Order: sequence, then C-alpha cells, then structure tokens
Amino acid sequence: MVLHASTRRADYQAGHVPGARFLAWNAFTPGRDSLTTELPTPATCRTRGSPASTDASATRASCGGCSRAGVAPGQSVVTYCHIGIQVSVAYVAARSLGLDVSLYDGSFEDWSRRTERPVEGPAAR
Repeated sequence: MVLHASTRRADYQAGHVPGARFLAWNAFTPGRDSLTTELPTPATCRTRGSPASTDASATRASCGGCSRAGVAPGQSVVTYCHIGIQVSVAYVAARSLGLDVSLYDGSFEDWSRRTERPVEGPAAR
C-alpha cells in the first residue's frame, strides 16, 4: 500500500504515484489545542473513533484513518508527500504504533522528475 501524506488533498489530486491513496499528514497524531506534536498510542486511536480491538495489529491499522485509506492489519505501507517534510510526521507516528511502514525519502518531487515513472492526475505525462 502506498500512502500520499499531505496537508491538502489538492496536492494529491494534482499528481501522485499510481495507486497511492491520500492520507492527511497529521492523521496519526492525537493533537491538542490545534497542535499535532504528540505521538499516538493504541488507546489514543480508540478514543479518536476507531473501534476498540484486542488485536494490536488491527488497532494500529485503524489508527489515524489507515483503515479509511484501505490499509489492512499487518499490511506494509510506503509513505511519501511532495518533498518529504510532512510525511516524516506520519512516518514517525506510524512507526511508534508498530506499523510496517517505510518512507520514500525522494517523495513526489523525485518520482515525478524521473520520466520513466508513471504519474496519475493532471501532472500525468
């Protein structure tokens, strides 16, 4: 599963890695008083509207909208954003939950520069 983490859906819609799904970059962070600087816990995920579960991998996958993005429990995830800044927050938070997540450090800036790689959306070649 590939997730495009960004502040705005418009960034994703402008162009993305084929098959990637949008996820708000701060979807994993609990946030308080408009700040998103805390790392989540499975308990935090349950209090944010995710169903309670005794299965740790199911709880982790449902946290932060992963289940809405189509991430199944135990599934490997690759995250990226436009230039690699916003996705770092989602990556660290997902790792803190124990998700099998990787970060494409070149992000979309690198992907879209390589003419041999396909792009979906208006930026498609």
